[in-house]
Amino acid sequence: MIQLIEIIRRSDQGVTRPFVCRGDDGALYYVKGAGAGWKALIAEWVAGSLARQLLLPVPPIAIAEVPRALVRGSVNEDIGDLGAGPVFASRAVPMAEELRYEHVRSVPLTQQAWALLFDCWVINGDRTLSEHGGNPNVLWTPGDGRMHLIDHNLAFENDPLTALKSHHVFSAAHSAWDKPFQAEAALRMRAAMSELPEIWNSLPDEWLDFESLKLAEVEEMLWRFEHAADILWA
Repeated sequence: MIQLIEIIRRSDQGVTRPFVCRGDDGALYYVKGAGAGWKALIAEWVAGSLARQLLLPVPPIAIAEVPRALVRGSVNEDIGDLGAGPVFASRAVPMAEELRYEHVRSVPLTQQAWALLFDCWVINGDRTLSEHGGNPNVLWTPGDGRMHLIDHNLAFENDPLTALKSHHVFSAAHSAWDKPFQAEAALRMRAAMSELPEIWNSLPDEWLDFESLKLAEVEEMLWRFEHAADILWA
């Protein structure tokens, strides 16, 4: 497990305002702790792990440890929002900026289609963007023209899929969900589902002691791609 050795600052972006910390591996991480809520941390870990199983462009994630001494020695007045113990950490993407509306057309349609499908699968309605603004939760690195999907703390909320699709940053990519795409996606999702028990069992006991998200609920939502395929693919 990665140990956090330095709390650098707190981010001004995002509702949960993650802490920027350095791990004992030398890397920088955006870290969410107790202040984000246990359900949010569970959603981050499970959704992020599934995204990586699907080979989606998600930065490396980890369950990291915050030593009590690091919290006690912090000068941050809101350090309680981080807390000691296990936390969710997403590795910082160098030279990244938030995806802007004019960047969307530069993202390959297939990648857009997979991102849209993933958010519909895990019911993550928190990736919106239009010419009028929004909250894409997508990072963009201009140097290599790549996107990076972040922030899955609102996954598994059971929001209506119709609204999710229509407001999604990549809503137009629904047109790429043809039969071959659906067949490949079903294979990948089944493979990812086989890893769900291990993903869930890797959650810290501290998070599950206060959990408001149950494994059975998550499994029921995710298996819709087989049991209610017409709703997912509509």
